[in-house]
Amino acid sequence: MKRVLLLILALIAANLSYAQEEQNKTGFVLGGSLNLSNSNNERTSNTFSATPISQIIVNKNLSASINPYLGKSLNPKSLIGFGIYAGHSIREYTFSAGSSESFSQTTNTDLGLNVFYRYYPIQGNKIKFFLQPYASFRTSFGKIEQLAPTLDETKGNIYLTGIDYGATYSFSPKWHFLIQIAGLNYQYSKSRKASQDESVTNGSFNLTSSLSNIRIGIERKF
Repeated sequence: MKRVLLLILALIAANLSYAQEEQNKTGFVLGGSLNLSNSNNERTSNTFSATPISQIIVNKNLSASINPYLGKSLNPKSLIGFGIYAGHSIREYTFSAGSSESFSQTTNTDLGLNVFYRYYPIQGNKIKFFLQPYASFRTSFGKIEQLAPTLDETKGNIYLTGIDYGATYSFSPKWHFLIQIAGLNYQYSKSRKASQDESVTNGSFNLTSSLSNIRIGIERKF
């Protein structure tokens, strides 16, 4: 009986040791996230005058971005990494009131690099929730086209720092699904149109919590 008990205890100890060894393993994570957004908003109003005129304002926005990255696990609860950002957006604005009409289309392409630190405060068997502080630098170039045959090119730099909140789901020991749900960031930008002599700077805090800002991705552990 004692031998059986000792054997059981030895097996339990070996299993715990193996589990702890597996938990403490660190390695690399290769992943990428994607965001697609499309919106179309139309607003109509009437002027209060002798001859009422309907004003119609239409805003269309289409954007896509991809963020491949490489991370290194520091321990079971954290990792650090760096990534590449590439994004493209098209914004259209139309205003019409009676016979008067104006139109503009702004196209932008952003390219940049980012570094991040990820911490998992809550971990389950399959789902892990994380906080991810980051810093990013992007360069932006684009053009503005209007109804009249005019074209204005734009260039600028964007500096971002903030924190994202999200979760990962393990559907196999090496493959994870990722979703970034919300975030808070500070953005500082410096841009200039070809028609301007000086650059324009702008700084703002942004809360990204709408469905259009959700990023989804996939990761693989090595």
